Amino acid sequence: MGVRMALRQNETLFKRDSVDEQITIESSRLRDLEVKALAVRFAFGFTISVLVGAIGLAAGDRIAGLFLAFPAILPASLTLIADEDGEEKAKVDAAGACFGSVGLSAYGAASWFLLSRMAPVPAELGAVVAWAVVAIGGYLVVRARLRA
Repeated sequence: MGVRMALRQNETLFKRDSVDEQITIESSRLRDLEVKALAVRFAFGFTISVLVGAIGLAAGDRIAGLFLAFPAILPASLTLIADEDGEEKAKVDAAGACFGSVGLSAYGAASWFLLSRMAPVPAELGAVVAWAVVAIGGYLVVRARLRA
């Protein structure tokens, strides 16, 4: 399935109210956090981290490194969002995780390329910029295309 077709199929997912809203940070929502939800996310993240550690001990660091890109908190987050806010909101969150994952790939590639050519701090700053450009830029491009 082509990217254009996939975007069209998910058009309703992105055209919800969230697409037309301005992107903001609402620090007042920190008060709405539930300890139970945070504990579930921590448990998922811990479990996945332990599994990746076991893979590292059994198969080596190169193999375990492949599994570190797995967003450890995503399964718990999506489950909690689906339970509390509905499946549509969970789908939107999953789509955002896709943009973050593609950005993570850009971060890894930029780190790999830059660390052999410059000092670690500027190399990692460059990798963070690569992540931001790919993840946030990709989101904004798709959002703009779906609005049109």
